[in-house]
Amino acid sequence: MNLPELNERRAEWGLLLIFASLTLGIVVGGTFYYRHYERQFRAAAEHQLAAIADLKVDELVQYRKERLADAAIFFNNAAFSGLVRRFLDHPEDADAQRQIQTWLGKYAAYYEYSRVYLLDVQGAERLAVPDKPEPFPGHLTQDIAAVLRSGRVTFLDFHRDATGLPIHLEILVPIFDEQDASRSLGVLVLRINPAAFLYPYIQRWPTPSLTAETLLVRRESNDVLFLNELKFRTNTALNLRVPLGNTNAPAVKAILGEKGIVDGTDYRGAPVLAALRAIPDSPWFLEARIDTAEVYAPMRARLWQVVVMICVLLFGSGAGVGLVWRRQQARFYRAQYESAEALRRSETKYHTLYDSTRDAVMLLDTKGFFDCNQAALAMFGCASREEFCSKHPADVSPLVQPDGTDSLTLASQRIATALEKGGDHFEWMHKRADTGEIFPADVLLSAMELDGKPVLQAVVRDITERKRAEEKLRQLSRAVEQSPASIVITDCAGNIEYVNPKFIQVTGYTLAEALGKNPRILKSGEMSPEAYVVLWQTITAGKEWSGEFHNKKKNGELYWESASISPIRDLAGRVTHYVAVKEDITARKQTEAERDILIHDLQEALANVKSLSGLLPICASCKKIRDDKGYWSQVESYIQKHSDATFTHGMCPECLKKWYPDLVENGLGDSTKKAP
Repeated sequence: MNLPELNERRAEWGLLLIFASLTLGIVVGGTFYYRHYERQFRAAAEHQLAAIADLKVDELVQYRKERLADAAIFFNNAAFSGLVRRFLDHPEDADAQRQIQTWLGKYAAYYEYSRVYLLDVQGAERLAVPDKPEPFPGHLTQDIAAVLRSGRVTFLDFHRDATGLPIHLEILVPIFDEQDASRSLGVLVLRINPAAFLYPYIQRWPTPSLTAETLLVRRESNDVLFLNELKFRTNTALNLRVPLGNTNAPAVKAILGEKGIVDGTDYRGAPVLAALRAIPDSPWFLEARIDTAEVYAPMRARLWQVVVMICVLLFGSGAGVGLVWRRQQARFYRAQYESAEALRRSETKYHTLYDSTRDAVMLLDTKGFFDCNQAALAMFGCASREEFCSKHPADVSPLVQPDGTDSLTLASQRIATALEKGGDHFEWMHKRADTGEIFPADVLLSAMELDGKPVLQAVVRDITERKRAEEKLRQLSRAVEQSPASIVITDCAGNIEYVNPKFIQVTGYTLAEALGKNPRILKSGEMSPEAYVVLWQTITAGKEWSGEFHNKKKNGELYWESASISPIRDLAGRVTHYVAVKEDITARKQTEAERDILIHDLQEALANVKSLSGLLPICASCKKIRDDKGYWSQVESYIQKHSDATFTHGMCPECLKKWYPDLVENGLGDSTKKAP
């Protein structure tokens, strides 16, 4: 079989495989769609069932609260208790009897109680609405005694007074003397006929349904007792029981504490979907159920729709595959040519990028390097690929890395980590093979598969210059931190973004207190507003401002600063921040002030000295001086006359030696000091 026939046969098998894949995909997709729709449909049915159950529960809770609220009107009601006491103490009191009957009649009429009657403490019926004699239920004797002992309103659950009698509920309200709360007067009984409202409400379903119904149950001994009449069976209220051992029944699940949506088998033995709820503050449990067959009935129509859609798609895919097969021969050769051309271009582009990048790019496995680009040869000082590929990463590294780990061990760990996790990124100290020069590098390892084997691509970048720049940046940072001058950097709005330790030392403000604040926190109020306007006009114009501030520290102490404020620009030339370099010149200012005071004092002293000017003749022999009038006087007399100076007299060593040599010889005169 020649090559064209072989290619044609392969194309046919390929088309058959495509058709089979399409068929499988359509069938699986249709099945998935149907299952997804089924889940959504069931979720919607469960949501609706849960909403109905919650609605029923809320209504039943409200119904019980309203009935207990009716009883609360009579409980501890002083007016009603007073009427009852009057009537019981004086049965002939027609007015009290009439008022009590009015109360009972209104409640029976307005709140739909089937019978409201008053019993005394012995259980005898004294008044009733409607006033029709009925047999006294035997259980009421014990119930009345219990209610009077507890002193609380009691709700009697569903019950029959005797076999064959209607089902009802009763609320027992104890009546106590309003003057003596310890005296029991009797019990008011509010009888409820569930068939009037409760049963119709429970049986009512808010949406059209053939099988949906609501069941109200409670536990009696080891059975579940149904409290209401059912849709598919009659005479079930207080008659139908299900043993607790029948755990597949939803009603049993509710009694045993299960809540939410459940599947089970109902009293008919039919599969149902049910929402179970416990009625708060009551012994009741509610089951809202619907037959599973009714839930899934609409799904049968959707199933047929899905089947038809799958058939149409299968037919369309078969026709499409046939059309593709007819055109396969012409397209095959064109695709082959285009694929080969694209592969050639891709390989050319890859090799161009691989060889022209300035970063060193290598391929390696656990044994070492097996390929590299020209940049790798230049970076590591190798003459050829063969020389480089004979090395392990540890061979182009110093013996140990900066953390003290030997390079061979750490390199093996890095390679294993990259192969396991798919890559790694770290800094590494490398060494040139020719000169032994050690340099820092940034290494990126990427895992890939080549010829079915896991390998790594390493991209290495020499970061020597970056490290030098980082070191210069650290030096600059230390210089700023350790500067003897205060340095403040603000944003364009003047909000402080950085202060150095000297600022904190001088001003007393902590870093947290200064950040985000405006330098005006240092204002002492002694500089004019015009000076600040000039400052801002200068720096916002992009110029440097220099001057002095008389500022105030955090503790209120005033100090002087010599400041230079300059704008900081980004690469585009835009002003982004301002930097202020300030020197505390308080000591200098104090020195200058003291100097000015001293100069002023000297000037005042000189003003008090009379001027001596002109040519003053002095006798060469006796050293007398001649004044302006021609008289000769001793020098001290002349100076004393013409100035405010005073004199004391002494003798220089030469004169002392000349005139009193004996004193000098005896050591009484200081002859060691020579006249200048």
